[in-house]
Amino acid sequence: MQGDFSRLTFDPKKQYRAVRMQQGRVLLDADWNEQIDIFTYYTETQLKDVLGVAGAPAAHAGFQINIRNEREETHYSLEEDQQEIPVPDFRIGSGRYYVDGILCENEHEQLFTEQPAYLPAVYRAKLKEVVLVYLDSWSRHITSFEDPLLREVALGGIDTTTRVQTVWQVKLLPLSEQHLTVAHSQNAYEHVVALPEWSELLSRSRHRGRLSARHNLPTPLENQLYRVEIHRVHNNEVTFKWSRENGSLLFGLEDISQIENRNGIARYQAVLGDQLRDKTALQKGDWVEFIESDTALAGHTLPLYQVVDFPDFTSRKVTLAGPYSSRLAGLIKQKGEQLLLRRWDYDPRRVPPPQEGTILLCEDEWQDLELGIQVRFSSGGTYTVGDYWLIPARTLTDTIEWPTDEHGPLALPPRGIDHHYCPLALLHFHEHKWRLVKDLRQLFMPLPALSAQIDRPQRNLREICLSKEELAVGDLVSLVPSTKHSVERATVENARLLLGIITEKEIEHGEQRYQVTIYGRAHCKVVGPVEWGDLLTVSHQDGCARALRSEHISSHHGAILGKALDAYLPDDEDGIGLIEVMVTLQ
Repeated sequence: MQGDFSRLTFDPKKQYRAVRMQQGRVLLDADWNEQIDIFTYYTETQLKDVLGVAGAPAAHAGFQINIRNEREETHYSLEEDQQEIPVPDFRIGSGRYYVDGILCENEHEQLFTEQPAYLPAVYRAKLKEVVLVYLDSWSRHITSFEDPLLREVALGGIDTTTRVQTVWQVKLLPLSEQHLTVAHSQNAYEHVVALPEWSELLSRSRHRGRLSARHNLPTPLENQLYRVEIHRVHNNEVTFKWSRENGSLLFGLEDISQIENRNGIARYQAVLGDQLRDKTALQKGDWVEFIESDTALAGHTLPLYQVVDFPDFTSRKVTLAGPYSSRLAGLIKQKGEQLLLRRWDYDPRRVPPPQEGTILLCEDEWQDLELGIQVRFSSGGTYTVGDYWLIPARTLTDTIEWPTDEHGPLALPPRGIDHHYCPLALLHFHEHKWRLVKDLRQLFMPLPALSAQIDRPQRNLREICLSKEELAVGDLVSLVPSTKHSVERATVENARLLLGIITEKEIEHGEQRYQVTIYGRAHCKVVGPVEWGDLLTVSHQDGCARALRSEHISSHHGAILGKALDAYLPDDEDGIGLIEVMVTLQ
């Protein structure tokens, strides 16, 4: 969080329940913020303990992945030599979903490609035929520059507080095609979260790089909150930047234009906005970073640029120089005035000087910031753009506040950004068309509704039937004519007498009996491709169902079993699958 804070003091290991104010004492921002952090931690931990890693209220479940369009179904025409699989443009349903106790809300249904910060280049040439759709949730710090309504006009438009925003993004994870089989099991969710691709995604967020900090020179320090942040991760090379002010010095822009681009070095002239807390906060030689909402949401950074000319604040004109960036050039052309500048610091006595305002991360080595403050990054961790650490420095003690033990400064994980993930659905690209294979959302009912559900009989309606045939669970059966309780495997010939699905076999008084579900959920044998939500009818394969396409419903004269609650894509024409079905005989 890049705000003007004195320090952030919340530590869950201390198990503090509340902050208590005392009379006649100064109330600091750190005290208020720690109380909010304590409350947030307890609330999210309790929800995670009750709901698990992820869950949605059944009555208001959000983030349903709908691959279908009511007007038409999207078919993708691919050339024979085309290797790229097209990005699916499914719909994301409105509603709520909890991830690690964090509430994510989608206020209205929207297309995948229309969600905030969607970047098609991320998936170009990377998708496979099987794709896991998952939800990524994280917290973003918002200041009055991003949301001007935080400023109070009655106080002259000054900024007072900041906000923490919950960000959610629906993303795609390519899977090996062999993993498609996990969707046909009753424990598909458990199988999916055990996949190596999913484990690798979680591993990157769990095995994060660590940092130690120390002050090893008797030089006086100011009351500052130093921020060390990862700027770029590329080809095993990691760079970082730092700030004495927690990166809180932001500047709005009224205008910006490129005035030169020579030998890969670009020069820009910008006019700063007039809403600044400190008019001496930007000077010649400083390094600044362009900030833009979509870039921040996508987890990207732009190059740092150096202030090469800043005559005075009256004109508010500043000249910047740095490496040419086509991405920045495009942003300036599209929405230049929406860009912000964030100042980062450097030690002018540093030899060699920082490369483009950043420092190359060297693991297991103490690296200088300034005034004897040093940091060391431990080896073996994973670094992500935006990872940050905070180091409070205090004048009275002439040192920094950093936990230590008998071996020296402790190596701590970053304070953020913390990402939280959960699966939503499984998709398959088959016959030039994306298909929904499995809805992986975890739904729950409110406690009163759950109690009522337990107290009343099971919703499924079942009949006990006999048969002269040896039947199996999942078989589709029809009534035998002129009998009351005898059934046989359903065929095209006896489809009009369709009764339901064999759910259970039992022997009573030495006689084989079968439980047949005639209404409710049951697992049924199917043949041929079946999509989630398909109507099902009797197939030419005895005892199996098949999908009834919408264009054939008007001419169909047999019984309709119900709707598919899973999808099935056979490896061959004769393949038989077992999927969950909502039986509603018609």
